[in-house]
Amino acid sequence: EINKELNSLLGEPINIGEVDGFDRYEQLSAELNQKVADEGSRLELNQIPENSEYKKALQALPNRPRELNQENSQVPIIPAKAVPENNITNIQSNTNATVAGISQVYKNAVDIQVSTNTKLKADNQAILLPNSRQADQTKAIEILGKVSEEKVEQLRSHLEIHLKPVLENDKSNYALLRQVAWVGAKWDLKDKDFKPGIQDDRLMELVKQVYPDADIVLVTYSENPGAGINYHRDDSYAATEARSINIGNSDWGYRAAKERMAWTREENQDAQYQEFKLESGTVTRFNCKNEHAALNTEAGRWSINIWSIKNDLGRQNSVRQKFENFLASNQPPRAIVQSNSDLSIKTNEWTPGGEIKVERSYTSLREVTRNIPSHPSNQPTVEEIIAIGNSTAARAANPQIPDNPTISGKSVPMVYSLHLHGEPSKVPADTTIDAMRGYGRIHTTRGVDYHKTYGVKEGDIAIAQGKNGEQVAFRVGKQYKITPEMIRDPSYQQAWAKWEKHSPKELTQTQASKSQVYGLFMEPLGDYVNGKIVPFPAIQKQTVTPINISPDSKDGLGVALSLATALAKEQGKLQNDYQVSVNNNPEAPAGQYGVENHVQKPEGVAYASAEHAFNHRKQLHPSADEYKLMVEVLQAKLEQHPRLTEAIAKRGGTEWLENCTNITNAQDKQWEGKGKESAFIQALSEAYTNVVEKSQQTTVQTQQEKSEQTDRPLTNPLSQLEPINAAVAEHMKKDIAMAQIATQFIGKSAASPKTPSSTRNYEQAWGERANTGNYSKDDIIMVSGSGPWRGVTSEQIAQIFENHYKPLLNKAIEAKSSFIVANAQGSDQLVQNYLQEKGYKVEQTSQGYAVFNSVENTKISTNTISSNTQVLHNSFIAKDKSIFPPQQSQQPNIDQALASPSQPRMQQVGAMDSIIERMKANTMQNLQDWYVAAEKLGKSETYLNRIQEVTDLYIKENISLENAFKAMEQDIKELEKINEMTSLAQSLVKIIGQEDINGIMSVQTEKYQIATKAQDKIYLVKDKNDNILLYVKEGKTQVSNISDETLQDFQLMNSRINNALKDVKKDLVER
Repeated sequence: EINKELNSLLGEPINIGEVDGFDRYEQLSAELNQKVADEGSRLELNQIPENSEYKKALQALPNRPRELNQENSQVPIIPAKAVPENNITNIQSNTNATVAGISQVYKNAVDIQVSTNTKLKADNQAILLPNSRQADQTKAIEILGKVSEEKVEQLRSHLEIHLKPVLENDKSNYALLRQVAWVGAKWDLKDKDFKPGIQDDRLMELVKQVYPDADIVLVTYSENPGAGINYHRDDSYAATEARSINIGNSDWGYRAAKERMAWTREENQDAQYQEFKLESGTVTRFNCKNEHAALNTEAGRWSINIWSIKNDLGRQNSVRQKFENFLASNQPPRAIVQSNSDLSIKTNEWTPGGEIKVERSYTSLREVTRNIPSHPSNQPTVEEIIAIGNSTAARAANPQIPDNPTISGKSVPMVYSLHLHGEPSKVPADTTIDAMRGYGRIHTTRGVDYHKTYGVKEGDIAIAQGKNGEQVAFRVGKQYKITPEMIRDPSYQQAWAKWEKHSPKELTQTQASKSQVYGLFMEPLGDYVNGKIVPFPAIQKQTVTPINISPDSKDGLGVALSLATALAKEQGKLQNDYQVSVNNNPEAPAGQYGVENHVQKPEGVAYASAEHAFNHRKQLHPSADEYKLMVEVLQAKLEQHPRLTEAIAKRGGTEWLENCTNITNAQDKQWEGKGKESAFIQALSEAYTNVVEKSQQTTVQTQQEKSEQTDRPLTNPLSQLEPINAAVAEHMKKDIAMAQIATQFIGKSAASPKTPSSTRNYEQAWGERANTGNYSKDDIIMVSGSGPWRGVTSEQIAQIFENHYKPLLNKAIEAKSSFIVANAQGSDQLVQNYLQEKGYKVEQTSQGYAVFNSVENTKISTNTISSNTQVLHNSFIAKDKSIFPPQQSQQPNIDQALASPSQPRMQQVGAMDSIIERMKANTMQNLQDWYVAAEKLGKSETYLNRIQEVTDLYIKENISLENAFKAMEQDIKELEKINEMTSLAQSLVKIIGQEDINGIMSVQTEKYQIATKAQDKIYLVKDKNDNILLYVKEGKTQVSNISDETLQDFQLMNSRINNALKDVKKDLVER
């Protein structure tokens, strides 16, 4: 009734927040609250009146500003109920007290309540921080206090267990390396609207404690050092004040341009960017409309960021109205956290207040980015180095040229070509200095200390000078030592190659051989011309014309990339064969394969074309996923014919492929179309991507000391090397046999850098033991070189022999080393003739190469080599029939071998020792591969340590591995099951799933929920009851509960989808 009367009297309600003077009221109210907090209230507890009817009605007025979503706090006083007078008398007489104008019972109740409150406080009563109006409005930033280390660890544990599994990559351009989870509601930066977040009731209780006005929470996580957020202002959803709980150490940057905790258009233009340490456990309140940043975050740092939604009701496109609409929609949360933990902060877990100690100040944002401090550690970790590299790359993408630059130190020579080691170039540049000019080269590696050698330090501007006098100005970044551990780290190898634009093999083979290696980050600014820094020329993106990939293509590459290359060669459209070896090349009967006809193919012989291989694979596996078969065949083709991969890269890689078409005369039209609409183009793009990624992965062997370089290696440097094409696979067997016996290598390709060369590959595979120039009489040197084929002339071979081979051969001859040399034309014949001229004795072997011993040093013989290579050949043939097709081996005459007096008994024992060593080496490799597989399966640290223990015991004591092999076999089967499951899941979501803005593809079937993010190697499969069946993150298994029934379900779903798609395509074609 009172409400009705008031509405009638007062008319339309108003928003008091917009009334003149309300800000002054808010300020005075805050000052009064502060005074009460400092000096205490002068009101006695028993003088606190109850709310009058007028006050209750006033509080109920519409549009009155109030604490959103905040229940009225309980008054910590419980007034006594009215007591009959005779009871009062009895109590008074019992206590010998008098009543002086107040009920003694009431007074006792008050005294008891005060005592109880004191006890509760001592017993860890929960704290409650002031709301926004109660807090100090005159400060733009303030440390409210700090929670204890124990509470920090409790909060960290809650976040690790419940929030970490649902983190997403931050979409903000200011925080590319950070991961986030929105709690309550999610603010979509793109759509500018609210979406469901995570429901975490326990965390929200803590949040309301820290910020009673809270509406929305963003939990952030920095897995690696430096993965914070750069200077920014919070988006339009947020009210002026924000608060944060810091879990983990970091630096904080803040510019208090708005000098109060209030939104205003007026800003102090002279306000500086100030940076200070933010310790773990610190709770901060700040004006989030000022620029702020989280910098130098430590690994594993969490932050709980809290906002109230801006109160802009009644305005156009109101954020508050959007939030209210979202709450009213009752949308289900993205995930629900089930936890009974009490996360609230107790009095003994809280230290109020704190001081901001500014460590660095900058006058502009440009100065900030120029002076980001390095990590205090003398030797940064790989994660820290990668974070620095990412920051440097981000700045280099938008270079800021200083107004009056001062050049420091001596010019740094940048005169080298990009060392690609046979891999396709990632940038359209040939030299290191050109790669700096807008193509992203931000790192250089030398065997010298840059600071001492060139007189520069971090932050200076220096000059890089090319061999033709061209100069590039760059800002000197972080210098650090590259350790052997870094070189062996695959993540560092890939990052280094990305920064340097070299092949990773340049790091693992060339740089690794140096006694010390330094890395230096650099931020290219522009060309240095006539004493001035000028911007780099704009890079004109070359658009290579897409082509039709088919046997009828007018472009030679289009014909070569098609399936039916055997047919194209018959028709005179191709000169080269593009044979393909797949899965040990099983026997294929004569008949028609797609558009080609082929005679019977024996087992072990390569397929004549990809068309031949693909269609035969379909016949062998009628229920298999045809798309997967296509990717498999095309990937094998690109790996075995690397010139095709290089040609694709030169025309633009995946982007170019996805603009090409596949239109053929074949009857099967299901693969045809343009770009991604063509299943063939999709498969070819995927195969190309797989090949490029595979080429970047380098297996790094432990570097041996120079004193051990003459020891016979346990592993064969050529054992994992693939032939440059199918035609040389047979010849490569003798080369691998030679490498097994040799201790060093001499060889230099006479072919042009763009021409595939086995000799070049061998030189790279031998690494630091190739062309050393340091030999002894104990060395057995494998010598190999180019022949007069693939465009190489006799004149080029002769020139390389004079300039390269002779100097090294002379050193080895002087040391009385032994040699093994093949019998091919070209370099091999020149080397054999030269060694005979120098008096070396030659013995020809039946394996196609010759042994050369000095007269004084008959160390190896053909008998030893024969038995050695025969065993070696058999092992390699068994290992990879796709490279070495089987053939009838010549059985040695056993009686003759036993009766032969040419070799003393000790030499035969030596040969057996060599075989045993090789077998042990293979076993060692299997054990190491098992360790890697176990890591991918997410096995425990104890399990991994046990594998290492078994390996060590095998080396030292030659223990039996029977039980180990059983466990290994189980792990391999489990890994195969997971691999198939992830492939099937990815195939399903690709076809019938949907992709969200975070790049996560998902689908829900009758029995399963599937979500994948293939680019991050994340796969999640749940059953209909939300039980996790499979969870793979970053390629490592977190959970695996895959039953045979589940696997069969996924196989059946894929099969049904593929059959349905065939019917649809057929139906569309017939129409």
